[in-house]
Amino acid sequence: MAKPQSEIKSSKAEQAGASIPAAAVREQLGRILADPLFSNSSRYSKLLEYIVDNTLKGKHQDLRERIIGVEVFHRPADYDTSTDPTVRVAASEVRKRLALYYKEPGREHELRIEVPTRGYIAEFRMPEQNPAVQASSEKKRRKLWLIGVPAAAVIVALIAWLLVVKFSPEAVVSRFWAPVLEGSKRVLICISSPPRSTTEGVQNSAPNGSSGKAPVRLFDFLRSRGDVALNDVTAASELSSFLHRKGRDAFVQAARNTVLAELRENSPVLLGSFNNNWTIQLGADWRFQFQRESEIGLRWIADVREPANKKWVVDLSAPFNRVELDYVLISRLQDSTTGRWLISVAGLTGVGTQIGCKVLTDPQTLAPLVKNFPEGWESKNLQFVLAVKIIDGSPGASNVVAIHTW
Repeated sequence: MAKPQSEIKSSKAEQAGASIPAAAVREQLGRILADPLFSNSSRYSKLLEYIVDNTLKGKHQDLRERIIGVEVFHRPADYDTSTDPTVRVAASEVRKRLALYYKEPGREHELRIEVPTRGYIAEFRMPEQNPAVQASSEKKRRKLWLIGVPAAAVIVALIAWLLVVKFSPEAVVSRFWAPVLEGSKRVLICISSPPRSTTEGVQNSAPNGSSGKAPVRLFDFLRSRGDVALNDVTAASELSSFLHRKGRDAFVQAARNTVLAELRENSPVLLGSFNNNWTIQLGADWRFQFQRESEIGLRWIADVREPANKKWVVDLSAPFNRVELDYVLISRLQDSTTGRWLISVAGLTGVGTQIGCKVLTDPQTLAPLVKNFPEGWESKNLQFVLAVKIIDGSPGASNVVAIHTW
């Protein structure tokens, strides 16, 4: 069964303007209505505007002769279209004026708005190019394609290379240290100063306590190995080698022998917690800081926002082979007292401090941890807490349990 003529016209009009944005059509309509061919006649400008508007809105049922006569020319609803040709005459004049408009020089490349004969549904199309111009455009497109594809490949390769460089493990370490190392060519590694005398002797018992004697406390175990200072010394040595590879001079000095002026003159790296007075003093205003009940007992990293929560704690009075976790606080921030960026690496025990230094100098260790850092951490003040697995006093795997940036 054949479609009604009105449906056929509607379908063709939709296809003609399907790929042209309505905004572009309305913009072109504005140009046409501003031309004297239409601006001097409200009758024809109103008719063209009505036809285009309803075509764009898909209201093709309103683009019939009778309805146009009523809506645009204010004819009565029951007027006889066979005896009143107002709409047909006006539409014919609109078509003529559109043709005259597009014949004007310089309008060859404007979007075309047309009202086909024997119908009132507008059609929109882009201007047609002559074969010579079209062939020339095609040649230009091919030339641009031949140039563009290799250029795009180079750009993609360059971006890929930059991403690899930026996010490579080595780059992550450099980005972490950048604020501190940019401040000075000389780095002061300030290590903890252990008490000048031991407090208690070490009981000789097997690590598993099978001898029947009281098990060795973690505090005594560390003292027996000299680890209260030895771990810091080992960490400082490895850190010094790392900084020399970065082209920085580094010197190591005990905290008790360091004065504020030296921290202001050099880029400071603080190692150790309770036995480093500068870690405790400068860290008094940090969100994460160190607290303890006594020298031989509970010590923990406190969150000042949750002061009652001792979630990152080590008991130095516990049997050393029962202590399964150490915690390390790593801070990199702009310090108001020294006026410099500083780095602090401090474990609740010396074992944690040594592991913290390894994390900050080993690309393969630091890179996975940084994936959990918030965006923009490279240029912000940063503190994060590491949990370090301890097995019979020796360190194992570590993971980030808290992060704070500001």
